[in-house]
Amino acid sequence: MRGFYILVLGVGFAFLGKPVLGQVSENTLGLTGTIADTVVARRLLKEAVESINYGKYEDANSKSSVALTIFEHVFSHDTKEVADCLHVLGIITNDCGKYDESLNYYLSSLEIRLKILESGHIDIAKSYNNLGNLSNNMSKYDDAIIYFNKSLPIKLKILGKESLSTANTYMGLGNSFYFKGNYAESQKFLDEALDIKIKKLGIDNPQVATLFDNLSNLYRVKGDYDKSLEFAQNALSIRTNILSPDHPDLSSSYNNIGLIFNSRGEYDKALDSHQKSLKIRLIAFGPDNIEVAYSYNNLGDAYHSKGEYDTALYFYQKSLSIKSIKIDHDNLTLLYYYNV
Repeated sequence: MRGFYILVLGVGFAFLGKPVLGQVSENTLGLTGTIADTVVARRLLKEAVESINYGKYEDANSKSSVALTIFEHVFSHDTKEVADCLHVLGIITNDCGKYDESLNYYLSSLEIRLKILESGHIDIAKSYNNLGNLSNNMSKYDDAIIYFNKSLPIKLKILGKESLSTANTYMGLGNSFYFKGNYAESQKFLDEALDIKIKKLGIDNPQVATLFDNLSNLYRVKGDYDKSLEFAQNALSIRTNILSPDHPDLSSSYNNIGLIFNSRGEYDKALDSHQKSLKIRLIAFGPDNIEVAYSYNNLGDAYHSKGEYDTALYFYQKSLSIKSIKIDHDNLTLLYYYNV
């Protein structure tokens, strides 16, 4: 598991192994070294969560890391505030494909929460839920189902069946069963999650778009390409209307549409979609991220299907050159909605 970042206020902060200077500092924050600093820390953590929602992971990491440093300085390590910071850092690193580091953050947060909170506290359910999402990303689907099944009873008891948070756990279970090849069970949970989210949020919402993407993937592997394309295009339409052009969620839509076109034998359309996905991922994640590797691999698949084997080999080699790559069984990337 990855270790924690060591931060020095006023010097600079590490983001996914790279220094980020001048974003937040002791001078700009007006820190005093007293309990009053926790007001600043809480504001930074709130802003970090907002940055996650806009895909601004560098900003989110910097602010949540500084908040963690302040809370650990003012309080002891085993406090709710420290657990919350670690949980948010787990979300950031998970979203950026840094799964080992995310696991470290999530487990550290859960350990604190289990020590200081009652067993049925909602924050513990959130920890289990996000560990389930992370386990899906790490291809540990049985572990994911265990985590989701620990989260679900707490949410049902505290929040009820119709809450958005409960819908997130249904979605996670749907994704787990999808990856295990149990498509009937997957559709049951995804449909249940979609009904709740549309009822609570309306159609034009990024969480609904994520479920459309996941249902699109499900119908694609079942061979219903028309239904799959319908869901994927609906997801893209929602995201285009509400997100910036370089938001990582748009790359997911373009990626999924590319996979559908490749399955339908429309290889030029597939290439166009995968190139759009790759362009966004390079901006959002950098050249050495696993999501970029997926895009290269999918471009290789499309060129291979066209019979352009030399070009396909070029993209396969670029994919494999990314050391962090871990290709799952059909090269899908699903986005999840996290409990913050």
